[in-house]
Amino acid sequence: MKFILKILSKILSERSIYYINKLRLGYNMVNDEKGYLNETGYLKSKIQNTLLVNEEYVPWLNFSLIDILKEKLNQNLDIFEYGSGASTLFFSKRVRSVTSIEHDKDWFKKINKVISDKSNINLYYIDLDKNYPNSIKKIDPYKKYDIIFIDGRMRKECCISITENLKEGSVIILDDSDRAKYKDGIKYITDLGYNSLNLRGLKPMGFKIDQTTIFYKSGNNCLKI
Repeated sequence: MKFILKILSKILSERSIYYINKLRLGYNMVNDEKGYLNETGYLKSKIQNTLLVNEEYVPWLNFSLIDILKEKLNQNLDIFEYGSGASTLFFSKRVRSVTSIEHDKDWFKKINKVISDKSNINLYYIDLDKNYPNSIKKIDPYKKYDIIFIDGRMRKECCISITENLKEGSVIILDDSDRAKYKDGIKYITDLGYNSLNLRGLKPMGFKIDQTTIFYKSGNNCLKI
């Protein structure tokens, strides 16, 4: 291979060699069974267009955050999530209870069938209107959650609506937190004294770098970060 590249370097332009090396790198990355793309399950998820990664459904979050959640979640935690899906199944295997809302009726019906045998999941259909962010209060105004996962619609408004349902050591997770339209919601949370940890990387099935933020208070939070 080195001999061939040496000959090609005399014939082809520097730009051509650059693209040949890119193809070579891509080939090696795809075929390295112990490399990142295969170890994480990313390659299979992309080729098969699935969130079933290494025999388990995972949230549509970057792999760095998925690894943290696998390590930190435990059976003493209660989670509320705006938006249901593979994350609902993933969480239910690791925590005490999952309360999830869904605004898409067809998707709600599909997920409801999938979770029918999961006793620790409570899934609610909620209309997407101005009251959507406050559904956390309507379901149970007195319930406080260890983790609130914001991955549905109206995320800025959801950030502002959750304060009464937070525990002292609660953690908030906001997906796609690098979007400019969420900056006011982020400011609201950080003004409450929460630190932010931005996690960036590939998501299952994705191509670009995505960002999710964990908001936590130092010294006393349910994920111990």
